Amino acid sequence: MKINKICIIIILCLLLLSGCGFNSPFAQDNTDDLINSAQKESNDYYQQEEVAIEDAISENSYEAQSQLSLVSYPEWVFLSENYFDTEKIYSPIDHDYNLKSSQQDFIGDAANEFRFTWAAELDFQCNELLQILPAEQKAKFMKQQSAWQEYLDNDYFSSVVEDYQMGYGYTREYMLIAMDRIRTRTLEVLRIRYLLRESDDPLPDFYYSTPAKPLEIEDFFVSDGKNTIILDFPYIDFDIDMIEEEIENSYVGELYAGEFAYKVFFHKYADFDLYTSNTNYNTKNRGFDEYYITQISLKTPVYKTYRGIAIGASAEDLINTYGSGKELSDGENMVIVYSLKDMEMQFTVNDNTINGIDFVVIVAD
Repeated sequence: MKINKICIIIILCLLLLSGCGFNSPFAQDNTDDLINSAQKESNDYYQQEEVAIEDAISENSYEAQSQLSLVSYPEWVFLSENYFDTEKIYSPIDHDYNLKSSQQDFIGDAANEFRFTWAAELDFQCNELLQILPAEQKAKFMKQQSAWQEYLDNDYFSSVVEDYQMGYGYTREYMLIAMDRIRTRTLEVLRIRYLLRESDDPLPDFYYSTPAKPLEIEDFFVSDGKNTIILDFPYIDFDIDMIEEEIENSYVGELYAGEFAYKVFFHKYADFDLYTSNTNYNTKNRGFDEYYITQISLKTPVYKTYRGIAIGASAEDLINTYGSGKELSDGENMVIVYSLKDMEMQFTVNDNTINGIDFVVIVAD
């Protein structure tokens, strides 16, 4: 994402006035630096790990009945207060899958095969975890795992997998998603095992909470009980019984995606700030001059998310409500991110308390 250099000063001034802070797409230097640093460390690690995985596979030195080892990953992969992203983990199963898929004409065949590999691994990791959990947390984890399995069984992508087995055909994307759902859950359980091993104290109960239902379009609504604001909604139709605060210049600048430039405007209100833009107009069959709400930044507890989370809520409440999200950290704040299509919910957490909530439309690549 690039920003017109001419507009940098304007952007910085507006951010200082608006208090958008860490989560605004116009103030993501710290986030980008963190991700780039993590990615570099990850890439360096992968190059070393490829050799180690090859040796371990040939020597059969991983845990019995398991292809995942708690000692196989750099510490930053698992620490919740720093960074956790299952896409950054590279395991022996990933190694074998990449090798197999590169040898097949259709990658969906490998994905279908390896979803069973991940399912067997998940069973192993769950059994290992249950052996060390106290009775109360064991019951909560079993309830959590049952809810996850029910969600998987009733999920649309799982039905597509069953259609494939019945001979009705399938697509590469569906098979990859079906495999990735099981892979992600397996690594979440492995992470709990790691955190328990590294801590003398029991983990907070939210690690064993029942998985939240998947995000829906309604989750990108916020309301104060009378007024509702919807992300990616036409700004020309936006109607609210609050007065917009006057600012000297509402034009922020431009965002870029390849050859396309998107104009961005800023709107300041007492309890929230809005950014409006023609972002992604070229991918959404919209006109260049059609402006939509592309960022909602809540500043007070007056407005709540569709599921009832407001500024001041605890991190436990957030995770109990939405489940585990992608976690980023700038050293002082942690940002927990949830995504649906090209939309993100970003919750800034400090000292276990939410102090910022942003809904953002992501610029298409």
